[in-house]
Amino acid sequence: MSGFLDQIFVLGKERVLALFAGAPEWLLQVISSLLTISVLLAVFLTLFALMSLFERKILARIQNRLGPNRVGPFGLLQPAA
Repeated sequence: MSGFLDQIFVLGKERVLALFAGAPEWLLQVISSLLTISVLLAVFLTLFALMSLFERKILARIQNRLGPNRVGPFGLLQPAA
């Protein structure tokens, strides 16, 4: 099972590239690069938003208040504001 978890992104990338099996090599490289960049951006932007939310919630708890509740339910849209 750990072998699968180690290779989950590699296997996903191979499956996506298999859809473009007849494409030229340069196009496969471009698709591979764009796929890698988009996955990394999605992961890091999600982590940034979650860390921002947790920071605000922790600081709000320290200040003895409920937290950012002006934007969206439970302040979930606060990082986008």
